[in-house]
Amino acid sequence: MKLDQVGQGPPLLFLHDWGFNAQAWQRQVPYFQSSYRLHLVDYNATDLPAHLAYEDLNGWLCEGLQAVLPQTPYAIVAHGFGAFLAYELIERGLVPEKLVLVSGLVRMTNGDGFLSGLPQSKVTELRHALAADSKAMLKAWYAQVFSAPSEATPPDIADCLPLHAEAFLRLAFDALISHDYRDVAPHLGCPTLILQGEADSIVPPWQATLLRG
Repeated sequence: MKLDQVGQGPPLLFLHDWGFNAQAWQRQVPYFQSSYRLHLVDYNATDLPAHLAYEDLNGWLCEGLQAVLPQTPYAIVAHGFGAFLAYELIERGLVPEKLVLVSGLVRMTNGDGFLSGLPQSKVTELRHALAADSKAMLKAWYAQVFSAPSEATPPDIADCLPLHAEAFLRLAFDALISHDYRDVAPHLGCPTLILQGEADSIVPPWQATLLRG
């Protein structure tokens, strides 16, 4: 697990989404580093423990995070899948003063068995594609994420793709679509800011509605 630290001040922990790495925060770093000490984690493992099951992935990641963090962060900023790790860390006693969820998740499947905003058929297609060619699958995923007529995939997005971490990506994707934190969210014990894009097709607004509730 890689931990980069920049800036000075109260510590902020940044947890990136599935399919990204710490470079996903490159546009936030210049703003915050003048006032905060940023802990930028890249938890795309290249050597997962043998026979690690997806049910155990989040706990394993949190143990690694707790081992490298020098102190409890003032705030945790989590994007997508990173929200699941934030919940796990808080349950384990690493309670920040603030929590910020950017397109945060509480569970990834809705009542119809869809993956957030995607139909189940698309989920199956993504899983097969990830197993066959993780690099091509991630590029297709980002093409869908940036699919609005006025948007194009940012040219620097390739820097954020953990293309070396096929084993991690497969496990993380299964964890993403299997974990449910609706029972955990009410007991997080810290003020939480939820940031949600109303046109987000991957993590649609009903996720924010669940979190707010």
